[in-house]
Order: sequence, then structure tokens, then C-alpha cells
Amino acid sequence: HTAKDMSSVVHKVDSRDKLPSQDQVFLGHILAYQSRFTDAARVFEKAGHVDLAIEMFLDLKRYDDAKNYAGKGSSKHSVSDLMKRQAEWSKATADWRSASEMYVDAGEYMKAIELLCENHGVEPMMDLVHKLEDVEKYSAELRTCAQYFATNNHHSKAKQVYLKMNAIEELLDLHMKMHKWEEALALCEQYRGQYDHLVYLPYAEWLAGADRFDEAQAAYKRAGRPE
Repeated sequence: HTAKDMSSVVHKVDSRDKLPSQDQVFLGHILAYQSRFTDAARVFEKAGHVDLAIEMFLDLKRYDDAKNYAGKGSSKHSVSDLMKRQAEWSKATADWRSASEMYVDAGEYMKAIELLCENHGVEPMMDLVHKLEDVEKYSAELRTCAQYFATNNHHSKAKQVYLKMNAIEELLDLHMKMHKWEEALALCEQYRGQYDHLVYLPYAEWLAGADRFDEAQAAYKRAGRPE
């Protein structure tokens, strides 16, 4: 067929004078081989084979077009599944930032976090922390973020995550490991008596190691270890 002939046939599919379904499928394949992908997708949809349009766009790595057809509701492909496939493709092409965003859009938060950890995406990870409002539901994801921040010396960011989770013991442990004793003691005072045994014993040992023996003695007493 000439291009003019093909346009006439495509118009037929769009009109009331429809081609048989199988002929429409053949026409869709012909249009795809001619790189007329938008026309091919429309013909596949008219023939009741929207999945052929989606699979064509997936082969072309045109994920947005594929998701558009999946969103029509008559496909075996879900938009969420296509987002995951797009994320995997972006990850394979080393576009970790885009891949992490797609995992987030697909609700695959832990996969996004793992990818950000691998590539030291500190700021995108903090953005994700702010998005995870349901602390109880996403406690594992938030804790993974906090541990990454703590391990990589991002004290203020780890602190924000633990405060969001109301994880007081973990926050105290963070302060102590980084020798942020003023912050640890101030937090301990907010819960006077509840965490003294966790904070004042290692604080006393740190003071003793720094030859601050009078202060260490007072801290040992506060920890309940006067001996």
C-alpha cells in the first residue's frame, strides 16, 4: 500500500465501516513496521487488543505511552507493573535517580531506598522520608533510611527520622555513638529517670577516659552504679 492507501484504511478502522478484528490486528502490525506507532496503537485498541499496543510501546521503551494504554482498564498490564518495569530498565541503564523515582511512584519504597543507599542519594532519600507519613506502616523503610544516615555521618538527617518515628532509644544511641553528649543528656532530661541507665553509664566511661574524674563519678551515681 502507498501511504495514502494506508491512511484510507486507518480511517476505515476509525469509521463505522470497520474491518474485521483480525484484519485490524494485521493492519496494526504493518503500521508498527512502518514506524507509525501511534496509528498502530489506535488500531490495536479498536480491534480490542490493547495489550498489543502496550507490548509494542514496551519494546520501544516508550513507557509513558504504555502506561497511558494500561490505564484504560482493559489490559492485563497494570500501571503499577509498568512503573516497576520502567524502574528496572532505568536501573539497568544506570539512571538510578529516575529509577528510584519510579519505584516511589509504584509504591516500591524499599526498592527505592536500597537503590538510593547504593548510590548515596542522600537528598532524594530525605525527600522520601517526608513522604512516608504512616510511621507504623513504613517503620522498616524509615529505619533503613535512619541507619543509612547514621552510618554515613548524616547526624541531623538520622535525628529527623528517629524523631519522626518517636524512636527515643535509637535516637539516644545515635547521639552517644557520635559523642553528641549534650544532645543525649538534654533528651534524657526530657524523660527524667527513664533512660538514665542507658545514657549515664557510657557517659561516665567517656568522662573517665577523658580524665574528667569528678564528672565521671557524678555520672556513675546518676547511672545507679556508685560502686
